[in-house]
Amino acid sequence: MAPAARAAAIRYAAANLVDATPGEDLWLYRYRVEGAAFPVDHGFSVMFDLGPYEQLVAGAAPNADWDVIALQPDPLLTSDGLYDALALVGPASLADRFEVSFVWLGVGTPGSQPFVLYDESFQTLESGRTTLIPEPSTAITLALGLVALGARRRAPR
Repeated sequence: MAPAARAAAIRYAAANLVDATPGEDLWLYRYRVEGAAFPVDHGFSVMFDLGPYEQLVAGAAPNADWDVIALQPDPLLTSDGLYDALALVGPASLADRFEVSFVWLGVGTPGSQPFVLYDESFQTLESGRTTLIPEPSTAITLALGLVALGARRRAPR
């Protein structure tokens, strides 16, 4: 029996940065890519909806295996923004995080985004939505709660 295929996932952590310009809401996404292998000239793109995002700035490539770029949302072309990472070697390392900063114009906090994985002809291989990486404090609180619950159940009555 063949092993089940594992779908690719792009997980993100969002950080609200110190605003350099009064009235702007500057954020940073750190992406972790899982469950995918990237041969040379394959890559992924994360879309930034037209409207709530502007001033996208790609962080430095996470390592020498990747070329990254950010394309701005364009209201004249009604085009979403884009963070794109292209593998320069194969298989490209996914050990490091990918980063992009942006100004958030939406309400509340920015959230999940659509993504695609593509091949050397830019044909979509897989698509999905980014998912939030739980904050360490949330995971620790949950673990401590489970330990306390387990201890309470084992305590003599």
